[in-house]
Amino acid sequence: MSITGRAKPWEFRWRIVIMFSSLPLAAILFIKTGFTTGTWYAPQVEYWQQITAALIASIGILLRVWGTSALSAPRMLRLQAQGEILVDTGPFALVRNPLYLGTILVIGGWSVLYGWLPALIYFVFHALRFNRIVLYEESIFESELGSRFDEYRSRVPRWIPDGSGLTKIGWPHCNFSAVLSNGPFLAMTIALWVIVFTSKTSIFFPVSVIGLLVSGAFLITRRRLQNISSATDDQ
Repeated sequence: MSITGRAKPWEFRWRIVIMFSSLPLAAILFIKTGFTTGTWYAPQVEYWQQITAALIASIGILLRVWGTSALSAPRMLRLQAQGEILVDTGPFALVRNPLYLGTILVIGGWSVLYGWLPALIYFVFHALRFNRIVLYEESIFESELGSRFDEYRSRVPRWIPDGSGLTKIGWPHCNFSAVLSNGPFLAMTIALWVIVFTSKTSIFFPVSVIGLLVSGAFLITRRRLQNISSATDDQ
């Protein structure tokens, strides 16, 4: 399996589990290998690491909430890639994968708490992993949307915005559904800012778990309501 090739369907299906599992596993690894001191859930860090982590994560959560508002919350957790809809407004006019980019920035920002080298290792790992997933998704989009996706791909960069889509982004906006759908990432960012003002790094994982539970409850409830609505319409 090439690290630069296209992801397998199982990688796409388990992308969220792998991403969230990587946080505590990486934290334990970084502590065990002596990259930083403290415990895996409460590393001892300098102030510059705290503020850098919070700033990077803030850019990431803004991208995710804005992108989710332009897309839709349920599509974020789909288990199979589908290319039935092409969104090319909002952040999708600047870069083809604002949600993945936002995710990398949020969790990559967190990894700065463990040092620059751990952050680099963690960032590269997820950058390669998400690039594989994106290549898999784009193969689906290409087969289902054909020339529409080819035209979009030709003018919008995959990862790094070049400013060419500024006229189509519109005014940045968000909705309540997008905020709740990004619960864990928002919680991570809030936790990092609390760390900036308190230096209590031990709060990161508990706050993140709370955000994950809130977001999960919201998405499950919304999906059930949609299923009930669909069943009622079919009758």
